Amino acid sequence: MDGIEPTGTNGKERRKMSEENISTEVTPTDFEPIVSEEQLEKRIGARLARERAKYADYTDLKTKAAEFDKLQEASKSEVQKVSERMAQLEKELESERFNTVRATVASAKGVPAHRISGSTVEELETSAEDYLAEVSELAKAQRPKATSYKSGATGSDNRLDPKDRAAAAVRNFRGRG
Repeated sequence: MDGIEPTGTNGKERRKMSEENISTEVTPTDFEPIVSEEQLEKRIGARLARERAKYADYTDLKTKAAEFDKLQEASKSEVQKVSERMAQLEKELESERFNTVRATVASAKGVPAHRISGSTVEELETSAEDYLAEVSELAKAQRPKATSYKSGATGSDNRLDPKDRAAAAVRNFRGRG
């Protein structure tokens, strides 16, 4: 053994192991030379038969492996379906939570919920305050400017219908005269 002893063995054990190997080895008297083509084919056939016997269940194993792969793929797709459904439900839950928070903030600030935006409570409150400021500015811009009062003789009050204007004119006439 090239002068190197295997780990954990000493010289006596090595000699004993080599003696065992000699006893199991084929002795030269067991060897029969092949002299004809028939003997060669017979030995090759026997050798092939032994090898085929080793792999006799190969087709069964191959079929079982294919079935296992199909089942694994089917279960994988089931897992994927469940995973996708779970992701969808989580998204819907998050959306509902957001809508609830937005409705709460909108109700507290007195604005329509669809008019505010943001992803946090602070952003929603800021958006509601901005909306209220814009609405108040628009309301101020649309109010008619106060003008000096006109006397009944110089102007007419277009806000009243004709009957009310006639009654007001009669009252003014009686009050003067």
